[in-house]
Amino acid sequence: MLNKQPPISGGKHYINNQPPKAPSRFLWRMEAVFIFLSVLTVIVLATLLYLSASNNKKAQEASTLLNYNKGLNTQPDDSQTLAKNEPAVVRIAAAYCPNFDLRLGTVTQNFSGACSAGYGSGFIVSPEGYIATNGHVVKASVGEVLSTSIELGNLTVIKSYLNFLTKANLVSQATANDFYSKAAAGDKDAIKSISSSLSDSSLGSTEVKENSNESVYAIQLSDEAVVFDPKNLKSFNYDQNIVKAKLIDINYDPYANIPKDGFTGSDVAILKIDSGSNYPFNRLGSILGVGQGSKLTVVGFPGSAENELVSKDQSLPTATQGTVSSIRNANGTSNKLIQTDTSIAKGNSGGPAYDSAGEVVGLATYKSSDGSDGNTKINYMRDIQDIKDLLSKDNIQLPKESSGIQKLWEQGLAKFSKAYYTSAIADFKRLKSEYPQNRLVDNFIARAEDAKSKGKEATNPDLYLLLIGASIVFIIIPTLILFYVIRHHHKRRDKHNEYIKSQIKNDSAQEIIKARQAQKQAQSQPTAQRRSVNMLSHAQEPPKKL
Repeated sequence: MLNKQPPISGGKHYINNQPPKAPSRFLWRMEAVFIFLSVLTVIVLATLLYLSASNNKKAQEASTLLNYNKGLNTQPDDSQTLAKNEPAVVRIAAAYCPNFDLRLGTVTQNFSGACSAGYGSGFIVSPEGYIATNGHVVKASVGEVLSTSIELGNLTVIKSYLNFLTKANLVSQATANDFYSKAAAGDKDAIKSISSSLSDSSLGSTEVKENSNESVYAIQLSDEAVVFDPKNLKSFNYDQNIVKAKLIDINYDPYANIPKDGFTGSDVAILKIDSGSNYPFNRLGSILGVGQGSKLTVVGFPGSAENELVSKDQSLPTATQGTVSSIRNANGTSNKLIQTDTSIAKGNSGGPAYDSAGEVVGLATYKSSDGSDGNTKINYMRDIQDIKDLLSKDNIQLPKESSGIQKLWEQGLAKFSKAYYTSAIADFKRLKSEYPQNRLVDNFIARAEDAKSKGKEATNPDLYLLLIGASIVFIIIPTLILFYVIRHHHKRRDKHNEYIKSQIKNDSAQEIIKARQAQKQAQSQPTAQRRSVNMLSHAQEPPKKL
């Protein structure tokens, strides 16, 4: 039958000969909503781009603000490296008090109550409070012990020393008595003369025997200055800022470790703070990552920085920068030394030398003159590998990543550098409550609050992420869904219109077919016989008249 024939136009067939569904009656409304959401998406994306650009600008300002050490020609990254590591740099006050014998020929004299007193630098390498420093910071020779004790007017030591000189026939009893009397009276010239006699060539063959020793180490964690008591070098005012430590291990011999004869070991030591287990710490690197021209940053407590120009109640670390001149082999051993032009001074000993990545690659250790008229000083760092070897020997494991106080500090600095001041202040205040010894935290809180008050804070990262998430969920995703829905309905409309057109063409084609079929049918029938009819012959006769 005709109505069962498929549409002709296009040659398309429909399932069960059913026409395609018509598009939604509200397609125009969906298109209007889509246009609105598209415009809103553009606005949201533009806003997010603006916020991102604004955050980047404010982060650059924050990085400049982070350059707190303006005495250095540093880049912002350098200052962040310094800020991250500096709280773990400590000042060490070491009192080395041995009981020893001096022997010259057949004369032997025992000494007790003598102590050396010296300051040095060090750095914490683990949250447990392990400290790396130089060996000569924590252990002294008998000569240094005697010199310190005599210069401080320790009469017990002065008496024993003069008695030793008298028995060795180096001074008369009368001279010894005279010097002692003057020293007891506080005569500084007499004390200086006694001390200078230690370098007399007549004592060159004196033998030293240490019987025992008592060492006291006070660690300055904050900017509160650690100070020796001249009357008792082993006594310190301990508090949360100045804590006591003990010697764990040492690779240093103050008698055999003489450079001109060649080293017999290194010059490193490890201390441990007696209490606590959540300290800031530095990460250890390797000199394999540095070479000639590599940048070095040294942090420590040079004694020359503690002078009459500054307060005696506060002690702050000093940072200096320079480059690696060369990597040298230490005389007499396979250990390495880093030669550098970085400025260091007495008191810097044991302080960390950082590479550009902020990892410790060496310890500030030696200062040597090159013998020229200008008396140029050449500085040397002990290889950090010497500390690593000592840590390994004592089975001391170092953390592989930041944790505790150090992680909180780095987290706050990272937020500060991105101008997220509110969040950074929260971290800094928490840090201050947990580790008030951090000498930088108050300064950073003040800087962050000042920048925040001036409207320099970047959009909060949580709010930024919330805006992005909300935009994706409520705008961007619905826009995409609506796009595909409208696209689907457009395809349905096109198919429906195509169907209508095909139906119209099909109906026209059916009419033509019907007409042709009728014509053919008419042509196929025989022609009917025609007959003539005399219409008049069938007409009725008119009625007759009466």
